[in-house]
Amino acid sequence: MKEMNKRNYIATVFWEDITIAKTKDVRKESKTDDISTLLNHLNADDYVEFRDYVFIKIVYETGLRAGTMSHLTYDMFDFKNNVINVSATIMKGRVGTTKPIPAIFEEMVTQLHMWKKSLGSK
Repeated sequence: MKEMNKRNYIATVFWEDITIAKTKDVRKESKTDDISTLLNHLNADDYVEFRDYVFIKIVYETGLRAGTMSHLTYDMFDFKNNVINVSATIMKGRVGTTKPIPAIFEEMVTQLHMWKKSLGSK
């Protein structure tokens, strides 16, 4: 824009007078200690709490949105390359992505997948 103004393509510098009103406070980011405290309160012997534990770990490590996470399937995890291949169909912007994950996730995600299957879910 500035270059266009310098070349007289735009007569006024209209963007200098624009102010964006802050309508609500922005939440502070979660710190590692906060996440650890939350995870320490979950019972790994309970399917629902273990599922939540894995969910929180993946969200925290990858930055994926909760809505995207809820649509992940076991086959999207590539443990050979330690990545999640996120399909464009479940991404907000409809552009697929690959997210690196720690190797320790293989055990957790596989355990969760097997537990889910034993409960009769797909």
